[in-house]
Amino acid sequence: MPYFDNLIGNERIKNELIEAMGNQKISHSYMFVGKTGIGKRLFAREFAKGLLGNLKKDILNYEDYNEIGPVDGKKIISVDQIRDLIKKANELPTESQRRVFVVDEADKMNIEAQNSILKTLEEPPEYVAIILIVTNENKMLETIKSRCNILKFDSLKDEEIEEYLKSRSELTNGRKNVEIKLLNGSLENIDNLEQMEENYSVLKNLAHSIKKKDTAEAFNNGLLLYENKNDIMNLLDLLNIVFLEEGLTKCVFIVENTKTKILQNNNYNMCIDNLIMKSIDLL
Repeated sequence: MPYFDNLIGNERIKNELIEAMGNQKISHSYMFVGKTGIGKRLFAREFAKGLLGNLKKDILNYEDYNEIGPVDGKKIISVDQIRDLIKKANELPTESQRRVFVVDEADKMNIEAQNSILKTLEEPPEYVAIILIVTNENKMLETIKSRCNILKFDSLKDEEIEEYLKSRSELTNGRKNVEIKLLNGSLENIDNLEQMEENYSVLKNLAHSIKKKDTAEAFNNGLLLYENKNDIMNLLDLLNIVFLEEGLTKCVFIVENTKTKILQNNNYNMCIDNLIMKSIDLL
């Protein structure tokens, strides 16, 4: 049975992983890097199937497969979770020749957790493969990145998203281009298209306020950004789309700089303040 046939996008990475399995040149540690909603976890599970060599049941039911991530609504992966992973990594496989561990949202490991997993990445048991799934590579220790085979996933192409939506009968007649544009290379928000359209409309108003150099109106229309810190990267991606549509190309660089500042844990509200004020001043 072919691997990855049921997954869309990132053909380059599919081929690299298939070749690695075919040549038996498997790294002990991988880091799958890319934006959310592009299939990194599904790729990890499919790769694990190939490594374990058992396609007869769901990957989550394999004794030699373990997957962890933030639990119970928490925003971090704790050191206790990693210690449990390490303990299991030192146990021999029971169903196959390998044990595979996937750490989803690995960039949410705190420093203590990252330091804890480091020794296992440095000196893994010969039968262990660890896959770290990461959105924000900047949050990972350099010592961890240096020990991983890093695979950088691309955003999904418009035609790939269109085919996927067609397969689920989720394309709205007459609005295909809008829906694909709003998804912006990711399926993360596929179930929230209506909310995305509302956000798109609000950000359009923000762009119009910036073009008019109406500071008060711009800050009022920018409330969406202030109030949605947890979804800010998606909103900033959407704002870039709006700026490009409105001919505010230079403002895209300000948005990208804002993303960097936020990821570096600069004061959040000040980052949004600067985004709006610098965009107005630039025009």
